[in-house]
Amino acid sequence: MIKINRGPTPLTIKVYSEKKFKGLKGSSKLTKAEQELEKAIEFFTNPANYSKDLKITTEKFTFIIYKNTELAEELERVFGKKCAYCESDFAHVMPKDVEHFRPKSEIETGTGKLQPGYFWLAGEWTNLLVACADCNRARKHEVPGQPKKIKLGKETQFPLSNETFRLRAQAALTDEDNVRLLLDPCSDEPENHLVFNEDGLTCHGWAHKVSQVKRAKRLSRFLRYNEKRWWKNDARFSMISSLPLNN
Repeated sequence: MIKINRGPTPLTIKVYSEKKFKGLKGSSKLTKAEQELEKAIEFFTNPANYSKDLKITTEKFTFIIYKNTELAEELERVFGKKCAYCESDFAHVMPKDVEHFRPKSEIETGTGKLQPGYFWLAGEWTNLLVACADCNRARKHEVPGQPKKIKLGKETQFPLSNETFRLRAQAALTDEDNVRLLLDPCSDEPENHLVFNEDGLTCHGWAHKVSQVKRAKRLSRFLRYNEKRWWKNDARFSMISSLPLNN
């Protein structure tokens, strides 16, 4: 992972700039992204659809902004046609996924799933990355030093060191960001958290509560192992965390 300067929301992308769509009240003109956000807020905050962190309706909400071709192409350009997490050059070997840094429909935690997810960020420019299928989806992988394949991949996980700061409604992200465990290549400085040895392998060290790893079992490519020691691993399966190194 390297630092990426994504820049502000690009107004060259029409879903963010063209104000020609009706809002729910039909009075003001909205961009396509603003229109989707307004509809999403109405759907996901409706107590007939969600209650006590569970979906109770059979109806579905379809997000479309993040699938926009112009948007996907701009994200691909910003990230240099490489995965935002592992930097794999996937342009010619696999399809890219437009990844939601904070998951949109549900959040997988160590104690279960929370529904909905960060629905208000589903089309937000700063919440979108491009990722390879191996980093974005839950799949089994051969991991160096492990006798059996291990299920890895971010999918709908977004681990925090303290769940009491988990946002369950649209609000400022500041307090939650302070307990976020997953590195954001666009706002964090990965080089301050990742150390490489002379063989090019990633070394990690920290001291924190063991229970945190249990809440993010499949994020072994993205999180440092929860022990006060160095961990050597193949760069493809490096553990990435937003917590500072503790040597």
